[in-house]
Amino acid sequence: MTTETLTMDATKARARADYQNVLGTILRPDWLAGYEEHDSVDYHVKGQVAVRIVATKDEDVLHFVDDYLDPYWNIEIVNDPAGLTANGRNFWIFGTSYRVEKED
Repeated sequence: MTTETLTMDATKARARADYQNVLGTILRPDWLAGYEEHDSVDYHVKGQVAVRIVATKDEDVLHFVDDYLDPYWNIEIVNDPAGLTANGRNFWIFGTSYRVEKED
């Protein structure tokens, strides 16, 4: 999360630029999320799983919670030698979170 507060337009622009900058990149996140059956599950993979950032809907990149933009980025599992995500599907990670300036 950033410590700065941005206007709504600046926040959206920054989130879209962040996503475009990582699209196609392979990362080793500390954690990721996905679904098992009908439940959302957090996977604490501690860098043991390689993932690629893939196409993500704009509405997910611009995911807001209260005064924050908390973007979701869809991912695909590239390498999971220990099978930590074997039972999961539809994986994602969060991008950088931004606080949005309140509008009067």
